[in-house]
Amino acid sequence: MSLDQILDATYKQIAGIVYRNSRINLGAEKHNLVVGRLAKRCRQLRLHTFEDYCQLLTSGDGKAELATLIDLISTNHTHFFREAHHFDFVANTVLPEFKTNPRNALETFRCWSAAASSGEEAYSLAITLDEYARRTGRFSWRMQATDISFRVIEDAKEGIYETSKLKLPSPALHDIYFQKGIGDSEGLSRVRDAQKDKIAFHQANLFQDTLPFKGEMHLIFCRNVMIYFDTVSQQLLINKLINHLLPGGYLIFGTSESLMGINHSLRSLGRSIYKREK
Repeated sequence: MSLDQILDATYKQIAGIVYRNSRINLGAEKHNLVVGRLAKRCRQLRLHTFEDYCQLLTSGDGKAELATLIDLISTNHTHFFREAHHFDFVANTVLPEFKTNPRNALETFRCWSAAASSGEEAYSLAITLDEYARRTGRFSWRMQATDISFRVIEDAKEGIYETSKLKLPSPALHDIYFQKGIGDSEGLSRVRDAQKDKIAFHQANLFQDTLPFKGEMHLIFCRNVMIYFDTVSQQLLINKLINHLLPGGYLIFGTSESLMGINHSLRSLGRSIYKREK
């Protein structure tokens, strides 16, 4: 077999390896995506067939390659203020509710971007939080941001983006929250340290036994990742997310995602926004 084709048995073997290590469900519709992404990797490794690649994955040296496989398979499409109504909801409902609660007078607002990709979601949320603080006075926050991909989480830590792709709610936000590159960095913008310093980025699998942080959150974004999991995995993930959410806290999914068929104790507020009741 050439690298233009993959045997059904080999595809199922690779899909099984991916599922066991990430819960990403590679159905038959992902066949061409897998072939396209892994063929280039096989050529880099000077492997002639996908069967050779499977042998590598299951060998003693396969653990290191497994992280690369998950990186190649995982999809990381995102942009700043994607599904903007979610950020509006945070600014207009979640944060005023938090700040006006007397019990939170000395509390730091804690949030988690659970599928942070290359950082656009986390930094969009950071801008939303800091803009609220600028309007209302004293308000402290901290964020955890995770993604299964080593590659994109390193990009997120850098916080450097093409200026032309920074689609912000207002152009004035650019100078407040970004430094514009000059010289060799012209055309690029870097998130300012004031925002980066309040975000802890981690490579993490949402299904691993122990996450790289502790504590419950006032807000969790877990958007556009549930669609890659089967129902069993979705149920496991929902249970874990609820366990990391404070009573009264909010859990936000992507607008194309649904909790139909999933057992949960959350109250739906519409538009993929849920609240954990007290």
